[in-house]
Amino acid sequence: MKRKTVFLDQGEFMGGAEHFLLDFFNGLSPTEVRRLNPLILGGECDLYRARIPENIERKSFELPAVKGGKASKVLAFLKLIKTAKKLKTELKEQQTTQLFTNTPRAHLVALLLKKFWGWNGTWVVMMHDFTTRPPQIIQQIGARADVVIANSMPTRSWLRQQLDSKHHEKLRLIENGVETVSGVIPVSQVMSLINLSRLDERKGQLYFAEAADLLQDRNPDLKFCLVGDSVASDQSTIDYEAKVRAFSKDRQLENLDIRPGVKNPLETIEKYDALVFTPTEPETFGRVVIEALSRGKLVLAFAQTGPKEILQHYERWLLKNKQPELPESDLLLVEPNNAMSLAERMAYFADNPNLVSLYTAHAAEFVAQNYSLEETKKRLLEVLLK
Repeated sequence: MKRKTVFLDQGEFMGGAEHFLLDFFNGLSPTEVRRLNPLILGGECDLYRARIPENIERKSFELPAVKGGKASKVLAFLKLIKTAKKLKTELKEQQTTQLFTNTPRAHLVALLLKKFWGWNGTWVVMMHDFTTRPPQIIQQIGARADVVIANSMPTRSWLRQQLDSKHHEKLRLIENGVETVSGVIPVSQVMSLINLSRLDERKGQLYFAEAADLLQDRNPDLKFCLVGDSVASDQSTIDYEAKVRAFSKDRQLENLDIRPGVKNPLETIEKYDALVFTPTEPETFGRVVIEALSRGKLVLAFAQTGPKEILQHYERWLLKNKQPELPESDLLLVEPNNAMSLAERMAYFADNPNLVSLYTAHAAEFVAQNYSLEETKKRLLEVLLK
């Protein structure tokens, strides 16, 4: 049987883009797997590999890093060109007709594959972040890709600004979806809070730790858990993890538990009352927000692009359909990069359990109606099997 679609995804850590693809693969029926005939190139981290279904093949494929100074970036660019040639050989051996890329480095290698090595198969790009730079790269991707998928409305708006208007017809919108379950019991009080994300300054875990510090005496019954890993190939994330751990140790935070990343975020989220998402920069989506809502949890987030749109959408939906007595708008959103504001909002909900239920009673229903994994799978298959 000829190979049809290769998914180029280095999978060095478990972020939203990685969880998106793995949920997609795990939702495929045997018939859909046969029709798609997928091969994952990459998926290097243990947590990624552990979630790949047995009927989907994976093969290691290294994508060199591009961080560093000017000299390092020149060397990295040469390595990427070489990697693109290696990818062309791999695609030829697999008799591939279609390539799907999911992350900035994968996009760049695929662009070089098209530009320098003349691969003429179908290229499907999915944008999960705003970090693919400079703008000229986005423009070239738009010119050479066959389909460009946006994972959210903010991403689509951004892409329309970046791409030449003649390529706007290539744009598709496929928002992240999560698996919904029946019988969700919404939380009615806040005693435990989790922050679950890659350990990275852009994810703002230090603000979560600082908020835990501020509440250690005021709300001694509150328990905080920070779950995530730094990235072995990114020294800045390793340094940031050390900074967060040093802060917790120096402040003797007995109310804060720091744990490594997990295979299944949903199973971990289910053990806590509230999820706190603290990005310090705009996000395209904020997948962990809908994961927590799907399990009836309270969600608080910095008011950054991505989580802001989801939670504002949720509040409008509640006001219109379920809870016209909501006290005020944007109560789930917190001033970005402000540990004091975050601590105050945590304490507010901990002290007012009657408000918690207003925001959690219909959270799972909201996700089922607006961010269904089944709908996400359907839309992506329509693109890939066209």
